[in-house]
Formats: sequence, C-alpha cells, structure tokens
Amino acid sequence: MLSSAARGVPYRIYVPNSDSDTVDVIDPEKRAIVRSFSVGGLPQHVTPSPDMRTLYVNSNQGNSLTTIDPRTARPKGEAIPVEDPYNLYFTLDGRTAIVMAERLARLDFRDAQTMRLEKSVPVPCRGLNHLDFSADGRYFVASCEFEAALIKVDVRRRKLIRRLPLPRPGMPQDVKISPDGNLFYVADMQADGLWVVTGEKFKIKRFVPTGQGAHGLYPSRDARLLFASNREEGTISVLDFAKGRS
Repeated sequence: MLSSAARGVPYRIYVPNSDSDTVDVIDPEKRAIVRSFSVGGLPQHVTPSPDMRTLYVNSNQGNSLTTIDPRTARPKGEAIPVEDPYNLYFTLDGRTAIVMAERLARLDFRDAQTMRLEKSVPVPCRGLNHLDFSADGRYFVASCEFEAALIKVDVRRRKLIRRLPLPRPGMPQDVKISPDGNLFYVADMQADGLWVVTGEKFKIKRFVPTGQGAHGLYPSRDARLLFASNREEGTISVLDFAKGRS
C-alpha cells in the first residue's frame, strides 16, 4: 500500500531523542537498536518526503533538517538549515513543504525540493503543533497546543482563514481527517478526548472521551478505525469512524 519507491527498504523504526540530540534506528524484528547518530538540537519528529526516498529529522532548536536515506538508514549529506522546524508537512501535490515554526508562531512555506523559503505566515497560534489537510488539499487544520485553539489555513493563498477556540482547559495535539473528508478529529491532552470539528464550517460538532492525555492519532490501514494514544495513562482508545465513538 506504499509507493514503489519503498519496495526493498529495510523495516526500521526511527526514534528522535530530544534529550541527547540523537536518532535511534530500531530493527523491530530483532527488537534491537541497530544504529544511532547525532542530529541538530532538540529533534522532535521524523517526516518522510512525498516521494518516500528521504526522511527528514526536524530539529527545532538546531534550526535544521537532517536527511536520512531509508535504504541505508544513515544520514546523507549536510543538514539543511531551516529555522525552527518543530514539525514538517508536505502539500498533497508534493510541491510545497510546510514548516511548523512553533517558537516563532509562524508557518513557513518552502520549496519541497530545495527547502528554499517562499513565504512566512505569522499566525495567532501559540504552540503550532500538528495539522492535516482537507481531502482536496485546499486547506488544512492545525492545532495550537498552548492556547486551546485550532486554525484553518488556505493552502493556495497561504493565508489564515479562521481561528477556532476550544473549550478550556485544553491542549490540542494531533489532527486527523475522517475517511469521508467531512470531519477533523483533534486529540486534546488536557480534555482527555477528541474534538470532532466540521471541515467546511469549521465548528465543533461533538466531543469523544478517551483515556487521560489523548495525544497521537493513527487511522487503521482500512480506514475503519482510529487509534488514539493516551499519553498520561499508557493506554490506547479505539474509535469506530462509522459510529463516531470509541
């Protein structure tokens, strides 16, 4: 179910270590770390390129992206200077990289091939965190971790459409679109559940309780289920997309 570019790539898990400024490469079949290497300061996430041929380690205090060749599981070339890359996404057409510059409260739109900065967009969003795109790629919804809010951004115009406050206390984390493209699910670590938000009208539809500290959201490969990792209690909640509840 992946791009043909991923065929023959070794089965590996890449773990960024924020305290040691390193990345561990794990062989899950052997359950062993097979390699570790240094990266820029405070690595946060590892993001695949649109063509699946490169992995980017996002080091926001190091102001850099470290590129990894997934076939060798080793860094390739010099780190790319990029300001404050807490998180990294690519538009659906693969042409534009979107850097979540969390510390700077800014969205940086960059050329996906060269990482050359094309436009910086300041946004009213403290703690820019995660995002997901609409099904047609016209806009995306991003979470604001430190002020209980979401923002909706026009991809083509690279412009803020609207800001949506969430009930407090709140600390929104991961964002995932529903399989039918109508709704966005937002994990909230302080509310201990998921906000369900309409995409077009950008309004809160309902709240789905989970375990304590809802953080990461991961759809199943068949798009029937949504798994939510509950960071504060070490559990996973399973939501049925069709029923809209866990």
